[in-house]
Amino acid sequence: EDDAASFFAEIVASVSDARFDGDGRFVVTRDFLCCRTWDVRRAREPVHAAGVHDHLRPKLADLYEADRIFDKFEVCACRGDGAVATGGYGRCAVRDAATGLALDAELVD
Repeated sequence: EDDAASFFAEIVASVSDARFDGDGRFVVTRDFLCCRTWDVRRAREPVHAAGVHDHLRPKLADLYEADRIFDKFEVCACRGDGAVATGGYGRCAVRDAATGLALDAELVD
């Protein structure tokens, strides 16, 4: 089981997208399960990490078999208001880049 967890950890931790925020102080990265905010002045560890697909963690083997574990998701850093947005599989997450706090968002078609 540890070998399988290690195998999947490497796959899901691969960064699929990265963006600078509006003022260039933060870099926001996105991997399969998480969105992380990094302060470029202290890049040892992320300032904030927010799970986006935590509910899929127990299903990684099934996602691997269906080739869905290789799906890539983008992140958007909004200029001016410090918000970052990401999503996937019908979910959307919007957070403040500096604080990591969730922001209200409305999805429109």
